[in-house]
Amino acid sequence: PDSSGPILYNRKPMLRWWMSTDPDPYDQIHYRVQLATDSLFVFRWQQDSAWGNWTSPPDSLPFGGHYWWRLWAIDRAGAEVLCLQTKEFWIWTLGDIDHSNNTDIADLSLLIDYLYISFTPIEPRKVGDLDGDCNVDITDLSRMIDYLYISLVPLSVGGCGP
Repeated sequence: PDSSGPILYNRKPMLRWWMSTDPDPYDQIHYRVQLATDSLFVFRWQQDSAWGNWTSPPDSLPFGGHYWWRLWAIDRAGAEVLCLQTKEFWIWTLGDIDHSNNTDIADLSLLIDYLYISFTPIEPRKVGDLDGDCNVDITDLSRMIDYLYISLVPLSVGGCGP
């Protein structure tokens, strides 16, 4: 993924790879990218691409999703080679301030710490913006308490969004 870490904050990530070489200088290589919701690639999207990158399916990937991707190099004669590396990544989870891939009391504690104690910045800021107004404030704290202890209504993003 076009990111420096295993958690991506773009819900339409661009997958990039090194181009293959073929010993036949007149051969052309194209690629098949597979993006899956399971490590066995049972549930997957597949796309043929002529270039060294591919942007994920047309719809944004869901918050909190775990994904795996792999790549096939295919020459003009149809010979295929599967890259031996499978990559994986997570799409960020709303309210996941500690980047643990879930929203829980640890995130609530960090939000309280940010608002009332140490003012340690939340990075990226949008993980703490639970009401989508582009600010991390007491309304976000109230929304997290409601989500964790009262209504359990799933968190959603408005305004600024992801």
